Amino acid sequence: SRCMSMLVNDPGYSWLADIGIKEVNDGVYDGTWGGNGNVVTSISPINEQPIAQVVEGNIEDYRNVVAASKEASKQWAMTPAPVRGEVIRQIGEHLRHKLEPLGKLVSLEMGKILRKVSGRFRRLWTSRTTPLVSPGCSTEKSSHLRGQVT
Repeated sequence: SRCMSMLVNDPGYSWLADIGIKEVNDGVYDGTWGGNGNVVTSISPINEQPIAQVVEGNIEDYRNVVAASKEASKQWAMTPAPVRGEVIRQIGEHLRHKLEPLGKLVSLEMGKILRKVSGRFRRLWTSRTTPLVSPGCSTEKSSHLRGQVT
């Protein structure tokens, strides 16, 4: 609702826009972002201020998500392993560039100490684990272990 002052509109929280947070955010992804359900407001436990709003999905939205996910899973399984590995690498690289604002968001939404959140994010996204996936199966190779772990 427009009567609430959202933190996303506060210049002190301009970093929220850097990670794509808007005043009202679609909360369902089935190949495109949308949502036809209730609108919920995320409130920060730190200052009890509304951060932003999210449009939830309804039953039909979630049916569409499941159908799209099943189809995407089939396509992903048929994608050559080197291509999948490159996609995962690019996702990880993109997330690594957003570690600070993502950590701030988790801190703001969950009331966690930023230093602890940032450390956890950094450990998670700077891991040396590389996915090696073949059609129909998945394995993981970790550069700090000798050999392949399946």
